[in-house]
Amino acid sequence: MVVFNFNGSLVLVDAGVKPAWDPWLKYPALDIIKELSSFISAVFITHVHADHVGLLPALIRLLKPDTKIYMTDLSLSILPVLLNDMFNIAQKGDSEPFLIERPNEFPPWDDIKNDVLSRVVPLSYGQVLSFQNFSVRVLNANHIYG
Repeated sequence: MVVFNFNGSLVLVDAGVKPAWDPWLKYPALDIIKELSSFISAVFITHVHADHVGLLPALIRLLKPDTKIYMTDLSLSILPVLLNDMFNIAQKGDSEPFLIERPNEFPPWDDIKNDVLSRVVPLSYGQVLSFQNFSVRVLNANHIYG
């Protein structure tokens, strides 16, 4: 996860987890993200690998309700499958405890997944988005599909 500051408007690029069993190594500093959440204007996902999107289910609980997640339409087509896989793995191996611990504190998985998906704005290669303090052009990095 990278945070850019455009004259007080914060943008997150990617929201992933590191491959590690130790939660202190696996997850970025969510307490810092929570403190900055009122300044975060957008989240951009470069591609749909777990180390780039794995934190989205937890992240959306910290962001303002109108904060959008931007990714290509191809990435969006893959995202639901990856989210379901993450949840299924978490249930079997306790590798993502924030998804399955304390069930009374979290909505059902389908609600979490739908909340993530409802915030996504699909983009096309070459598209330019203009915000108050910055602009973004969507490019194909030729890393993976999407």
